[in-house]
Amino acid sequence: MPDSVIIIMDKAFEGLTKLENIRFSNNLLYLGSWAFSKCSLKKHNIRLPESLSSFSFFSFYGNKGDNKVQLSNRLGNDPDDDYEF
Repeated sequence: MPDSVIIIMDKAFEGLTKLENIRFSNNLLYLGSWAFSKCSLKKHNIRLPESLSSFSFFSFYGNKGDNKVQLSNRLGNDPDDDYEF
């Protein structure tokens, strides 16, 4: 997505079963609940951008596969920690 995107609203891409990969904007500030739930994300690690200041663990709920999310330093977590969904 282009770097002009700073907000992804709740349920923005929910249920888009053809959505397999994500590349976030480097300026993303907010990732809404259920934003990418029930998509078809392929098995891979998802790295959230350093700009992100708010996100829900339910943002990726319901995807099949062994996906992991790496939180940014800005979210107050160790960048080496992965969170599975």
